[in-house]
Amino acid sequence: MQGNTPVTPLVDAGCNMVIVTHLSDGSLWDRQAFPDTTILEIRPRKRLKYAGDGGNSGGLLSFTSAHTDAWRQQGYEDTMLAMEHIRKPLAARQALTRSEAVLQKSLDITEEADLALRNAMARIK
Repeated sequence: MQGNTPVTPLVDAGCNMVIVTHLSDGSLWDRQAFPDTTILEIRPRKRLKYAGDGGNSGGLLSFTSAHTDAWRQQGYEDTMLAMEHIRKPLAARQALTRSEAVLQKSLDITEEADLALRNAMARIK
């Protein structure tokens, strides 16, 4: 665990992809400590509203309806921006996975046809 980012238990439980949401852009956290894990970091584009003096998290403990609504909206916008950066590579990876499945099915069918042909040729001899 680094700071308040409990990634280690997730990795130990077998997660190989983790989304880390930071409360400030300057959070001291090192993704390189998890070289075998894909980590998507979401950082606020701007200082959180109502975050308290200097942007520290002290003000984040004042859970009012206005505060949580503003934080939720900012988190949504920051998440959508981060996801936009990975949308195309993720779609390409999904297309590759589908292509691999189609290829494997084709290879299986070809193998069955080859076996049937070998059996037919053996009967002719």
